[in-house]
Amino acid sequence: MRYRTGTGTRPGSSASAKRVRVPGPPRAPRRSPGWAALLALLLMACPVASALACSCAPRTPLEAIEHTPFIFSGRVTELRQPASSRREDNYLASIAVTGRWKGQVPDVTLLYGHTTTSACGIPLRVGQTMTFMANPIPAEGSNPAGFSTSACMMSGLSLGPAPTWPAGYAAQQEQAAQSASMGWRLLQTFRAERERLDALIAVSPGALEPVLERARLLETWRDTGALGAYAELASRAPDLLPAQLGLVRSLLREKRPDEAKGHLDRALALAPGDAGVRQTVAYARALAGDEAVLQEMRNFRGLDLRPVRRRITLSTRNLRGADFSDARFGFLDLSGADLRGVRFTGALVGLLRLSGADLRGADLAGLSVQELTLDKARLDGTNIVGIDLSRHDLREASLRGVIGPDARLGGARLSGADLSGASLPGANLSRALLVNARFENARLVGANLYRSDLSGADLSRADIRGAAFDEAFFDCRTRLPRGITPQSLGMFAADPSAPRCQ
Repeated sequence: MRYRTGTGTRPGSSASAKRVRVPGPPRAPRRSPGWAALLALLLMACPVASALACSCAPRTPLEAIEHTPFIFSGRVTELRQPASSRREDNYLASIAVTGRWKGQVPDVTLLYGHTTTSACGIPLRVGQTMTFMANPIPAEGSNPAGFSTSACMMSGLSLGPAPTWPAGYAAQQEQAAQSASMGWRLLQTFRAERERLDALIAVSPGALEPVLERARLLETWRDTGALGAYAELASRAPDLLPAQLGLVRSLLREKRPDEAKGHLDRALALAPGDAGVRQTVAYARALAGDEAVLQEMRNFRGLDLRPVRRRITLSTRNLRGADFSDARFGFLDLSGADLRGVRFTGALVGLLRLSGADLRGADLAGLSVQELTLDKARLDGTNIVGIDLSRHDLREASLRGVIGPDARLGGARLSGADLSGASLPGANLSRALLVNARFENARLVGANLYRSDLSGADLSRADIRGAAFDEAFFDCRTRLPRGITPQSLGMFAADPSAPRCQ
């Protein structure tokens, strides 16, 4: 995104613009992110709504991949109208499959869709090659079983017709392209890992470890093949506890609790005191309607609790050291809870309330959340790498010593927050509300504070080398390092009509 810059003149003046930065050392070159880092970035890639007349619910690339059971590439070999269709824009396409990204599809796949883009259709032509994100549909009447797709399904990875972005949406367009690029890279990594495990299994067909590892990989990505993989493994090795537990989880996700019960009984007989067994038992009880069990749980790792109920309240509880890694929630209320040392790595939450919670030493890396409240929370020493805190509420929060290189805090409400000792090199704090915020010994090297409101903020002992303060606002209470003036940074007075401070 390009930012306007200033020289200390009022916004809108005719003075020529010039970007102003505090002198500092050049930043080290970026490294390509590894699997964990890429997953963290992808988890927090902001959902971008389509700019087409077709209106789709915004989804991150990870959500799009997780919620799409089949992703495949192929060439359109035939287009015809479905037998029972009354609309001329409907089609039934024959696709010669050339690549399978997620889920198993036939070599020749039938795809239902329509061509009206304003109604979220995907126009196709014979000979066209592309990648499809699709849902299965059963046979109906004279129409055979196949798959269906739409622009909303395809938008998660920027597939289908390119949207026409209105004027002023350049940042959103760039963000959508970056998110789709990360999604593709992670999808490629997933397929490469699956192919590696397939090769190991082919070389050593009797080995159980690569089969178990492959089943876990498919489960992580919500691949429809996970259930079959665990079932095959449990059949080959009935006493293998991870296979029985994986099969239970997969059956519960498929809403087949009666079948899951037998395998859960088997797991209990194998290791009644095992932590994984206890967690799976609690998960099964929760899905069966026993929500009280959630109040006793501390290990939520990998559990999808969205089907339990829309809102889960665990506020004011002592959950110190609990594990929410890779868990899925719709609405989770942890206001006022003791969450010291808690792990949220890779968790996906629709709405998360952490107001007044104690998160000292917690790991929030890669937490994906649509709406978040952190006002008056304690996050001292917390890892916020990969979490997008843009526009969220962190008023009067304590962020002393937080670790967040390249942190995303653009537009965040941080008035009254304490960021003393925070390590935020390269952080995006543009347009953030930082009124009366404290930055004692904070590291803001290379940070972007474009148009942030620093009225009353104390940066007198902060390291701001290489930081950009273009058009940021200050008042007579704003304190900067010795020898640096607001005008030299291109800052503007919050209230130009106010009398000068004495």
